[in-house]
Amino acid sequence: MLEPLLQKQKNLSYRNGLLILGSIYIVLVIVYLIQYQGLPYVFDNNESFSSIIHAKNLLQFDFLKSFGLTDESYGVTESAHPYVYTHQGNFPRLFAAFLYLLGLKSIQSQIIAHIAIINTLALYFAYTFFAKKIAPIFALIYCLILLTDYVMHFQWQFNTWRVWHCFFMFSSLLLIEKYKTMSNKIYIPLLLLNFSCLAYFEMTFAVFISILSAGMLIFQLKKPKLWFYPISLVFTGVILGFSVLITQTIFYYHGLDGFLNDLRLTFIARNYNIANQFEFAAMTSQIWDFVDAKKLVFWDNFVLSSANLRSLFLAIQLYFKYNLMIYTPFLILVLLIFNAVFAFKFIANKFGDRSFFKSDKHYLLTILNTQSNTNKIGIAVLMLGIVLFVTLKTTIVTHIDIHQYAMSKASIFVTLSTLIILTAWVWRGLRDASEVSVQLYEVLIIIALIGLLLGFGLINHKLFESFGPPIEVYEALWKKILFFDELRGVVPKIIWCFSLLTGVFIILNQRFYQLPKEAERILNLVPFIISGFLAWGICWWLVPGYILSGYYMRYAPLFEYNTILFIVIPIYLLSLLVKGAVARITQEFSLTQDALIKAIKNSIQILPLTIVFLFIIGTWVGLQTIYFKEFKTTDHILLEKLASPRYQFASIAANTYAAPFAVQTNQWAYFSPTFSSGRINRTNDGYFYEIEDKYIWLSDKEKNNAYKNPDYFICFLQANYDFLVGFNPRCDIDIPLIKNLMSGVKNQNFSDLIDHKLIDSDPSGSGRWAIVALDNDFPPFLALKNNPRFINIVGTSNGIRIDYQYQQQFKKAEENSVIRLYRLNSCNQTNDPKLIFSTTAPTIALAHLGTGTLQVSVTPKSTTKYGETFWSEPFSMADTTPVYCGHGIPIESPLDIEVKSNLDGRRATLSWRTGENVRYFEVQKSLDGQFFTGITLIDGEKRDLNVGPVLDAQQHFIRIRGCTDWACSPWSTHVPALKIAKKSTS
Repeated sequence: MLEPLLQKQKNLSYRNGLLILGSIYIVLVIVYLIQYQGLPYVFDNNESFSSIIHAKNLLQFDFLKSFGLTDESYGVTESAHPYVYTHQGNFPRLFAAFLYLLGLKSIQSQIIAHIAIINTLALYFAYTFFAKKIAPIFALIYCLILLTDYVMHFQWQFNTWRVWHCFFMFSSLLLIEKYKTMSNKIYIPLLLLNFSCLAYFEMTFAVFISILSAGMLIFQLKKPKLWFYPISLVFTGVILGFSVLITQTIFYYHGLDGFLNDLRLTFIARNYNIANQFEFAAMTSQIWDFVDAKKLVFWDNFVLSSANLRSLFLAIQLYFKYNLMIYTPFLILVLLIFNAVFAFKFIANKFGDRSFFKSDKHYLLTILNTQSNTNKIGIAVLMLGIVLFVTLKTTIVTHIDIHQYAMSKASIFVTLSTLIILTAWVWRGLRDASEVSVQLYEVLIIIALIGLLLGFGLINHKLFESFGPPIEVYEALWKKILFFDELRGVVPKIIWCFSLLTGVFIILNQRFYQLPKEAERILNLVPFIISGFLAWGICWWLVPGYILSGYYMRYAPLFEYNTILFIVIPIYLLSLLVKGAVARITQEFSLTQDALIKAIKNSIQILPLTIVFLFIIGTWVGLQTIYFKEFKTTDHILLEKLASPRYQFASIAANTYAAPFAVQTNQWAYFSPTFSSGRINRTNDGYFYEIEDKYIWLSDKEKNNAYKNPDYFICFLQANYDFLVGFNPRCDIDIPLIKNLMSGVKNQNFSDLIDHKLIDSDPSGSGRWAIVALDNDFPPFLALKNNPRFINIVGTSNGIRIDYQYQQQFKKAEENSVIRLYRLNSCNQTNDPKLIFSTTAPTIALAHLGTGTLQVSVTPKSTTKYGETFWSEPFSMADTTPVYCGHGIPIESPLDIEVKSNLDGRRATLSWRTGENVRYFEVQKSLDGQFFTGITLIDGEKRDLNVGPVLDAQQHFIRIRGCTDWACSPWSTHVPALKIAKKSTS
């Protein structure tokens, strides 16, 4: 594909540019890898670890269970697989699997291989594409800006999934560019393979690139009859890639219905505008039921679909918020000024009245270039006045902060008034009244241009603030550039005004600021820009929620390769202007007095252009340097620790993506949002962590009890752009489990029984990660018996017997549980009971009991640990019978029940008498008087119950007992409630 192109590009400029780019690329990558010891954890770099897991699962587990779909399970046994991701084909895992087969099984080796192969090719494709389309110097500038764009490109080179975006973008563009020069034998299979792999990689990105490619082919071929063949090849490749994924999904669901349901629910979840909260709740419930039943990987992004994302203005706002904010609104505004200036120049040159640019017709230029010292002084004073007045107005009078660098209304009024004066001055200089239209046209164009820029400046702040955190939260970061903080925002305002006026000068001084012929090649980018915006608009309309959650909020590249053209174009054209002006000065230079004066004048004219050019370059370098420094983390230390022998084959529960931990420890891991609360609940079966399982991607999670007790908990807060401005939480402040351990609390509840230990944390002090060794030696406990009591007090002839049921969920034996007897001052005493006896035997003799109110506690003990203390209900002794304190229900005393009336042989009313303070009654029925079933609860105030009707000949037996909050009496002797003769069947 590239050989014919290389033959044409074998020239010094092309080779030198490639050499410069390659040298800088190698240095940056090596320095970055050394800094993080081969393991940089950049934004969302869990995707690199996921790729390894996908590759390993594809190679090691049953293909017919997943049918080749992405298996996201982090389990190590066959029963834990598959847990599939059906919403993308995930082509990168195939390359990762290939590397895995070659022996590159570690995350470091996979990252280095992807950088060396995929990213190097991607950067080479980008350079080659722009070198052919524009010029090698433009290609070099583009690639250097792309390469040094830390947030939107550089860091993603170390993500083995996202690195494919740049690769497919420029492999596709090169194929489209080479359509006319390559034979079908080479072109057709390459194009089909490229777009099939692209579609099997990421569906939204495939649609974006396909529409972009089709648009460029239309511009390139011009004649409609030539469009069909290459465009059909592009979309045939895309359809082939989609077809593979669809076929796999249908096989996985064993039919078309499951696939269609999956497609419908996924699209609704990500993009559907659900205004009604009840409809929203019903839909989310339906989606989760489907996901759980089919073992699907799914993220809860429903909240994104509750807004009308297809609003055009909201789409523009989100583009500014996520694609442009990282370059600072101030730099973006300056760049847009010059994009507008150069767009005006190109449009005017191509479509404007030719007389507009001729010196004999262009009277404004004649006045500006006149030899009159009066006019020169007037122009200088006028322009200086605009700069000073606007700067003072925006800085002192209105005291606008850095994020509100746009001019105030008063400043616009003054500026427009000045332009009116300038218009009158031009009018006075007219030599021929018949040419008023030419002059008026010229002045209106300039006023319109400046008015447009000023208006955009006013809404610029609103665009950046429209979504997410207020723009002020990012000021601390941006103020580090050019000492903005120290100068209270004066410098950016001066530079903004200076840039605006420099742009006006570029338009007015057509002779000195004249773009060379080679600059016209920049117009070759028009198809790329228009097609890019069209593709972005269509994709946004189709799947806005997915673009927002999958790209924008992650600061991931989708439209990035088009966006940076608005950075590259001004830099490139300004460099051509500076180069041309310097060339003219050096060519005309001599030691004569007139030549020196002319050289000085020309140098003064080039000065503002040079200042703006250096300002843009300096700001870019300063901004990226800050990103390189501020994003430095110790995440690689955490990941290196997990690969050490201590953590090998240890299971992990985490507060985030668990893929990195599963890869490093070679054991199962999962993400549970509720685990970080540190709460443990005790049931009648034991102690259990509070685990939400919707992100536990292990197919046997309902059956494998081992998942309830992981070895470690890891808090890990992944970096994102908000991390720079302190918007991210800290493990030691915002994660309860870690916070409690650091403050000396071992556990959120049962803190004296379960001894978790914080064994490592982020050494930088930023609280980004921590490791907790979980204490899974759970204490023993007392289980409920057939009543609501944990402890039964049973009277004996010699004293009392303490009846309880010891239990430990891992079947550890009981060893010397402690039983204590307390005396209370009254039935209502709730604290400070007096200990009178302690024993490990389950009996207490009468000699220790005495009189008064008593209470018993039991502290169960296993062979390794004491459990929590359980308490009996306060009681007193009536002879040898324990009686609950204040409830008047002798424990051994039965209830008296009788049939009050028998109505029509099918119904009966039961009545009873009992002691006071019964909270509720339990009623059971039996047909044989032996096996009683069912529990009916009756309020403690009632003393009767209607039973029936009975439909068949049968005898019902009834038994009742009374209960307090602490205990229940024994069951009453059962009584027959109904006895009905069998009906005749004759």
